[in-house]
Amino acid sequence: MGRKPKTSGTKAKATDPEQSARFIEAARQAGVDETGEAFERAFERITSPKADASIKPASAAKAIPKR
Repeated sequence: MGRKPKTSGTKAKATDPEQSARFIEAARQAGVDETGEAFERAFERITSPKADASIKPASAAKAIPKR
């Protein structure tokens, strides 16, 4: 079996204050929501089934008799 490659410790953090400021400003102009509320609303729209009379839950299906 081979050995695990050695890690150099902690990863270097790439922080450029000017680039960070540009990113934050671009996000503000795009209307990005930092709280995640917009994401939650969109996710609920996608995942919540609408009430439809033609779709019946599995429990309403007829039981198949055992042989």
